[in-house]
Amino acid sequence: MMSTGSVTCIVPTHRRDAALARALASIVEQRHTPAVVVVVDDVASPDTRQLTRERTGHPDITYVDNSGTQRPGASSSRNAGAVLASSEYLAFLDDDDRWEAGFLEQCVARLELGDVDLVTVAGAVEIGAERTRRPWLGSRPVTARDCLAWNPGVTGSNFVIRRTAFEDIGGFDDTLPVFNDLDFFVRYLQSGRHYAVVDEELFIQTADGDEHLSSRSARRAAGIQKYISKHSTQLNAGQLRALKREVHLAQRYVGQRQHLAAYHFVLMWANSSPAQFLTVLRRKLAGDKRMYA
Repeated sequence: MMSTGSVTCIVPTHRRDAALARALASIVEQRHTPAVVVVVDDVASPDTRQLTRERTGHPDITYVDNSGTQRPGASSSRNAGAVLASSEYLAFLDDDDRWEAGFLEQCVARLELGDVDLVTVAGAVEIGAERTRRPWLGSRPVTARDCLAWNPGVTGSNFVIRRTAFEDIGGFDDTLPVFNDLDFFVRYLQSGRHYAVVDEELFIQTADGDEHLSSRSARRAAGIQKYISKHSTQLNAGQLRALKREVHLAQRYVGQRQHLAAYHFVLMWANSSPAQFLTVLRRKLAGDKRMYA
């Protein structure tokens, strides 16, 4: 199906120029060419500015210095880029992720059927030379309550949304350093809007290299606590327990003091379900080193 809707692609970046160059290349290769690409830099790097200037031709690339914001980070950068858009649709791509050539084409074609305001896709996680398919995890339609403590597969790089819907929801919450993509999707569903899924491997999420927000750290733990506080009145006991488990898991980071790591290990398992215990045990026995417990 031929897709015709105009798209603004917004790429938040933070001193990862080699990765950014690959992300921009994947945008240029799209079969559905975006109207404009907005690169939003939260550190005002001269090298990043120069990289965007060297990209000539279509689509046009606009560089935005977002270093003066009070809350630097991906959410603030995404919002800053969205403010400049006049296109029908918005698509976001983190600087260390990439799209396959049919990503925009497939998403926009589905949006133009008119019954949904957001389309998300499946993809793959890439660690070094290894790539693992990352399906969109929802086998059935989910509600906001379903995914308060569980992200069914929405990231900051794998959906396209109608611009008016994004504006009505209020964009990303830039006070949340983590779980901002989940928070956005929860609020989208709470607004009563519908979504669709393209079950094709159309984006690649990189999970190696520089430290990621998903890495265990005190910052991640504090960010999850902030998410819990925001949604505390809506969380049921099981969801709260699952999120507390994530907090204690995040506190078991490299360099954490041994007695604190042991303390958080105990509380992590105290907040784990039997199913989680069995899943971790199976993966450990299978030698899956990426699964930590």
